[in-house]
Amino acid sequence: MPEPHERLGEAMNQRRLALRMNWREVAQAAGISYEALRAIRRGDYKPTELTARGLDEALQWEHGSVVAVLRGDDPTPAGAQTASPEGGHPGARDARPEAELSSRELDILQGLIASTVETLGLSPEEAEEAFRRARRQIEERRAAERESNNPRSQRRRPTAS
Repeated sequence: MPEPHERLGEAMNQRRLALRMNWREVAQAAGISYEALRAIRRGDYKPTELTARGLDEALQWEHGSVVAVLRGDDPTPAGAQTASPEGGHPGARDARPEAELSSRELDILQGLIASTVETLGLSPEEAEEAFRRARRQIEERRAAERESNNPRSQRRRPTAS
């Protein structure tokens, strides 16, 4: 039985060929360096959650496909009809938390961090960590803002009489 990284490498290779992409295009679309992608394919580096999500998007797979392949399952092409884990209708996607960044916002963040990575000469691992932290900070701020604007979450203050 092939190692998990070998399964992932083969699945990614089949998909990139189907999409008529080269490895550099896959890396760029995933928001990672070519070297990081090569390290993942060789098994030298296990993709972080953010990297796995970027690869899912680059290869037009449903979210969680990279992780699924690493645990022995098959990837799911984006838009494929599957039953939802909550027992909803086929093809239904999980609701995205409001604090989560949109694809456009993620693209902007990736671009900003990519230029910063080049300027500072960070390694792929350091770049991954910088992106993960920046994204988490933005999402936490949004959640806090939403919470502070939610009338139910605000305690009633006693009024002076």
